[in-house]
Amino acid sequence: MFTVISPQKVKNSDGYIVQVANRYTVEYSDDDYTVAIEVDFGVTLGLYKNTLVASNKSNFEVTLNQVQYQKILDRIVKGLEAMGSQVEQL
Repeated sequence: MFTVISPQKVKNSDGYIVQVANRYTVEYSDDDYTVAIEVDFGVTLGLYKNTLVASNKSNFEVTLNQVQYQKILDRIVKGLEAMGSQVEQL
């Protein structure tokens, strides 16, 4: 379940946050990671999944394993959909 914090930011009951940072970037954060991913706003929201970059809380870039990567990507999509966006993964 999502709570709308602002028109461009939602928080899930599991504690993670998804927000539109700017015209080209969506950010995700939880207790372990901060993630940025490139997007393209249009009729649908294009999510460029190969541009996902994760950092730990010390701001060091980290490599996610496939399970972590997919979990975070799914959470980002769900957060964007909770904001009313139709997401297309590119």
